[in-house]
Amino acid sequence: MRQIKQMKNLAILACICLFLFVNCSKLSLQNPDKARIEADVFLKTLYLDNKYEDAYEMTDPSFQQDHNSVDMETAISMWEKKFGKTIGFNATSYLEFDNNIIAIYFQSVQEKGVLFHKVELKLDPKSGYKVIAVYISENKFKEYRDPIRFDQ
Repeated sequence: MRQIKQMKNLAILACICLFLFVNCSKLSLQNPDKARIEADVFLKTLYLDNKYEDAYEMTDPSFQQDHNSVDMETAISMWEKKFGKTIGFNATSYLEFDNNIIAIYFQSVQEKGVLFHKVELKLDPKSGYKVIAVYISENKFKEYRDPIRFDQ
C-alpha cells in the first residue's frame, strides 16, 4: 500500500516537472516595445516617406518570395486613392504568437478617414525583427483573443 502511494506521488511529481518544462520552453523572447518601434519605422517609411525599396529591405525573405517593392507601392496608392494621404500612425496593441512572431496593431489617420493596420514581425536572434506580413482594413481586426494594449 505504501509503495502504491509513493508511486502515485512520483507520478504526480513527474507530471508537474513535465508541465513546467513544456511551459517554460515556450517562454517568449519577444520585446513588444522594440517590435512596435520596428513596425512604426516600417509603416512611416512606406506611407509617409514613400521609400518602397527601403521598406522592402525591412521585410523577411518569406515576404520577399511573394512580394516586391512595386507590389507595396501599388497597394499604398490604392488605399491613398480611397482614403487620401496618411497623416500619422498610433500603435494600439499587440499579440504574441509561437515561432517568435508578434503582431503590432496600428490605427492611422488619413485625409479622408481612419485605417487599421496589422504588421506581423518575426524575431531573428541575429538580425532582429523583420516584417513578414502587412494587413490594412477599414475596420478593426478581430482576433481569437484580445490583443494586449500598449500603455499610453
